[in-house]
Amino acid sequence: MEKLNDNVSTAITKRLRDYYKVNLFEPYLRSYKNMNENMKSNLIKYDHLVCFNIDLPLSYLFLTTNNNKNQCVLLTQNGMYECYHRFKDHVYTDNTLFIGFVLDNLFIISDLVIYKNKTLNTPLYDRISHCNDMIDNDYIHDPIMCQKEIKVMDYIDYDYIDSMWSIHRLGLSYCKKITGLIFIPTNNNINCVIQKIHACNYTQSKELNTSILSPIIPIKCPKIKMICFFVKATDITDVYELHIMDCNNNLVKYDIAGVPNKEISNKLRSLLSSSKGEYMLCEYDDKFMRWIPLRKSHQTKPDCISLL
Repeated sequence: MEKLNDNVSTAITKRLRDYYKVNLFEPYLRSYKNMNENMKSNLIKYDHLVCFNIDLPLSYLFLTTNNNKNQCVLLTQNGMYECYHRFKDHVYTDNTLFIGFVLDNLFIISDLVIYKNKTLNTPLYDRISHCNDMIDNDYIHDPIMCQKEIKVMDYIDYDYIDSMWSIHRLGLSYCKKITGLIFIPTNNNINCVIQKIHACNYTQSKELNTSILSPIIPIKCPKIKMICFFVKATDITDVYELHIMDCNNNLVKYDIAGVPNKEISNKLRSLLSSSKGEYMLCEYDDKFMRWIPLRKSHQTKPDCISLL
């Protein structure tokens, strides 16, 4: 990456500030607060999304044009750098601005600031949806030319927090940089701060874990290793709900599926992307302590929870 000179950096900063009303870094650095007992009521009163708290400084990725040429600029607190990424032309002409974290060979997108030439003030759900759409449809990772691969940070609802922390976190290349969780209100209009909870507090905070964030049905050690679940996709990448019949013959959510590798991930995405759900045979993995979907089942309803 080539560092931009002071004149170019100043011009970009002025353009973002004057035209898009974006003051780099300042609002994001001020809006984080550590969670305390008094703040926990906000998690019940307002809807939040949860993501990992990463112990890294915030950075921006600005996709724009300069002299009729596409330009990609990485903006950090130590300066601005020109870099290369393969996006479709309209992403550059739209002056797209991502915010995220730089880690080794990754740029992890955590939010979208400018989209289609407009500064966004839409709900977080909407902004992250735009990010995923651009990475899926408008971006091609070139391992030779691109200095860093771009990924979108995972955001989840409360129901999936235990699986996210105990399983998904451990499989991430930046696991050691994760220091806790961040709760972000989905509605921009409510007067509510972004809240952080550190890892040590998460494991010790039984009140928070059980009253708000625990699964609907506690996970138990299974009696058998293969069972049929009704598997449903969610809005979160690689998060799939497992549904089972309860003792009253009602379909209930049991747990989140284990997705231990890329092969399983691609198979589930292909099978469930345009489906309301599928009956699938799942195998219990002792290492991950999760049920892993293997293949479609010929059953017309899932097994009963009594088998577990």
